[in-house]
Amino acid sequence: MYISYDYYKIFYYVAKCGSFTRAADILLSNQPNLTRAIKNLEQELGCTLFERSNKGVKLTDAGEHLFLHVSAAVEHFQAAEAEITENTFDVPYVIVQKTTGNIYENKNNCLTD
Repeated sequence: MYISYDYYKIFYYVAKCGSFTRAADILLSNQPNLTRAIKNLEQELGCTLFERSNKGVKLTDAGEHLFLHVSAAVEHFQAAEAEITENTFDVPYVIVQKTTGNIYENKNNCLTD
């Protein structure tokens, strides 16, 4: 099963906001696109993730369970993005490419061979 990271990101924001409209504002999208993505996600997973009402949305039991995992992943990605954009990953490391055996080092935040 392949499910796009974008669907999980949308799920995360809809759950955090309790509203498709507020999540759409944050994601610079629109409510119909987010609704469609969540319906696709629910179809792929075979369960309902939100209880919908005129007051917003609330997670179902399955949605609560999924949110525990998705929130950890999304927040981890956000932390990684912040580290990279703030250039705070100064820990030196070495990468060895398995297919060629080439060795690359992190020097001044750039990979060199």
